[in-house]
Amino acid sequence: MKHIRALLNSIYGIFPGLPFWTRLPALMSWIAVSCGIAASSLFPIPAHNSLLYTTFSIAATVSLLAGVFSRLRTIQFCGFLLFSIFLCTLRQNNQEKISRLLSDHSSDYHTITGSITSLPVKSYAGYKFLLKIDSASFDNERILISRHILCISPTVPPMHGTLRVFGKCAPGQKRLNRYDFNELTWLNSNGISAKMSVDSMEISGIPKSIPQSIADLFRNRVFSVLDRFTDQSHRAVLLAAFLNEREHLSAEINTAYRKSGIFHLLSISGLHAGMILAAAYVLLGVFPVNAASRHVLSLLVLWSYQLFIGFIPSLFRATLMATLIIVCLLFQKKSYSLQSLGLAGTVWLILSPESLFMPGYQLSFAATFGIIALQPLFSSLCPRLSIPIWNSLVKWLYSTFSVSFAGFISTAPVLLYHFGTLSIYGLIANLAAVGLMSICMWSFFASLVFESLIQPLSSLAVIVSSITLSLINCIAGLSNKIRWSEIALPVPPAEIILLYTVIIIAFILADRRYVRVILSWTVPLFLLIIPISFLLRLSPESLTVERFYTKGNSSVTAVKWPHRGVWLFCDGNEKKLASIYRFSIQNWIRHNPLSFVEKAYLIEKSPRQVNSLFTDTQEKTGNLITSFRQSANERLFRKTSPCSCVFSVDGKDIRLICADKWVNFSLKDSLVRWGDVNTADTSISEIPIRLTFNRRMVKLSTQRGID
Repeated sequence: MKHIRALLNSIYGIFPGLPFWTRLPALMSWIAVSCGIAASSLFPIPAHNSLLYTTFSIAATVSLLAGVFSRLRTIQFCGFLLFSIFLCTLRQNNQEKISRLLSDHSSDYHTITGSITSLPVKSYAGYKFLLKIDSASFDNERILISRHILCISPTVPPMHGTLRVFGKCAPGQKRLNRYDFNELTWLNSNGISAKMSVDSMEISGIPKSIPQSIADLFRNRVFSVLDRFTDQSHRAVLLAAFLNEREHLSAEINTAYRKSGIFHLLSISGLHAGMILAAAYVLLGVFPVNAASRHVLSLLVLWSYQLFIGFIPSLFRATLMATLIIVCLLFQKKSYSLQSLGLAGTVWLILSPESLFMPGYQLSFAATFGIIALQPLFSSLCPRLSIPIWNSLVKWLYSTFSVSFAGFISTAPVLLYHFGTLSIYGLIANLAAVGLMSICMWSFFASLVFESLIQPLSSLAVIVSSITLSLINCIAGLSNKIRWSEIALPVPPAEIILLYTVIIIAFILADRRYVRVILSWTVPLFLLIIPISFLLRLSPESLTVERFYTKGNSSVTAVKWPHRGVWLFCDGNEKKLASIYRFSIQNWIRHNPLSFVEKAYLIEKSPRQVNSLFTDTQEKTGNLITSFRQSANERLFRKTSPCSCVFSVDGKDIRLICADKWVNFSLKDSLVRWGDVNTADTSISEIPIRLTFNRRMVKLSTQRGID
């Protein structure tokens, strides 16, 4: 026991921030809830029944009470951990009931009555809006009552009121392939239980309350000011940044903002909440009001904007956190930013556990955590100059860059995992773009205020907004002229992400006296583990067979050879192959380091049984170019090659030979027959499958290569 205490004291001496973190209950509850949600996703859900539901409900309540009211940190952590596991089980059971209900009535024509709870947004398929269900024609057990569904209508609905909609209602689609976009998780993370394709609608009533009338008046004012912007790109950027309507953005603007690392300026998030709060504080500073009134009125402005825009998860998270921080200031308690972040994260995950797996949530909280924890450390390293003017300028530039760098470091693993790219140019672009966007938004707010009061001042504010938007667009456009503005990297393995996280946290918690020693050991270790981790995964001793499906009858079978080259066999046409490649295969390749598409075969459904061979080694956009055609039964590689492919007579059975293994599979089922070349033994497995080769034969194949 003494040795354990001595070890803990030594650890606390090196990392004095560790005991401080453990004394922040909201931060610990956030970690516990996150761990519980992650753990619940790894285990199958037990079959639902009333006894199980009651038991889990009681257990969740007891666990939550233990976590909230217990003073022991261990019990607090375990209470929130168990509560999150029970909560996820209950939510998943409820979603399964909804999915079964909709599946049982999938052929019916549905009638649903409800009230609109979000502003209609134009999309490629029509107009999207949320409907809170009051009644449904097929819901005899009233399972869907008070739940939200995502409606897609070809005609524009009213901005608020009660509707009766007619069409087909369905649950969210589960992912068909690994690493695909999971529509069901995305809907659940936004509090949406189902989606509906609306054929027609009837307006039951449009009751106008005073807040709704004010919102309509304000929205009309926004559009009247937007109409005064002559440049269409300026108007599109403001519609995206202020109203969350991104359908007006051109492909060039989207690409430029993404490559330059400032795409977050087009998405309503914590940055926009901060701009609105800052504008409110500046405006209220003109009037003789005390600090408490200024806090309350600023929060009122922020929540009014939240209600005006509707439910957007990123904005709601920022609004919730800002509210917690300002409430702490109101009650004159010492505000710990990490405590407020943990409280906001805990509350949000309780409301929406599925958000833990969404990139928006991960990026939002990772960036906030990085700025709170890392930026003060970076600022303390700022060089000091003897000349006051230059010292102030350097301090301001360094502080601005440290915020951008802290956000970059904390979000890099998330960006690589979900998107596979990092914007190096964004480190510099954000220094100017964030400040310019703040000026742009403040000018836009001023134009809204002066629109009916002083018209010349409103026009001047519009001009200022246009100038700043032109500068932001120029900054974004420069990314196309800089070669290394954006780099594409494979998905880092789990051990690299874990070690990276441990190093960052150790740097934050360490005593300033030991920072250099810790970094001198951990950074070289990290740089050494990266190539070792990738080399272990690059061992050329296996052949992998993976299959990708679409909503139709087409599928693509991917074969990854030992030299990392990937061959694609598609049971469909070029368009279907390009679609599967774009939405599924690219993500799979990113999770297999240094893999590349080498060949693509189209097994066409034609009387002649012709097979098309396509190559996609230059372009990775899915635009496959026909190379040549060969008939079935013809060997596509020389007999001396260690890797070969033979089509069967009907063009659907494929035989592969590599090193000491042969593999047969059909595009009609998911079975793979394989065995050794020199034996008659045959084994049968299901796709996906990974076969290991003889080491000597693999060396031979990698030396000879593939023709």
